[in-house]
Amino acid sequence: MYKAPVDEIAFTLKHVAGMADALQSGALGDLGEDLVDAILSEAGRFATEEVAPSAISATVRARASSEATFRRRMAGVTSITTGSAAAGMA
Repeated sequence: MYKAPVDEIAFTLKHVAGMADALQSGALGDLGEDLVDAILSEAGRFATEEVAPSAISATVRARASSEATFRRRMAGVTSITTGSAAAGMA
């Protein structure tokens, strides 16, 4: 099951993108590290519990539809090669 990489995202924002320095300098107003962590945690929970399951469901539906389309097309190819489609055209 998918689990949002909240710790990695927090590290990247704070240390790679420079958010920690911006928070300390006051460049982001009243925004603090605790609020950033809470927002990321909730976003991670939402991605894990709500978004990921619906994406998996959509993938399963798309795969089933694709397989059904393939079967229909293959059935048409089979009828052409056996002559049943050609007989219908004559």
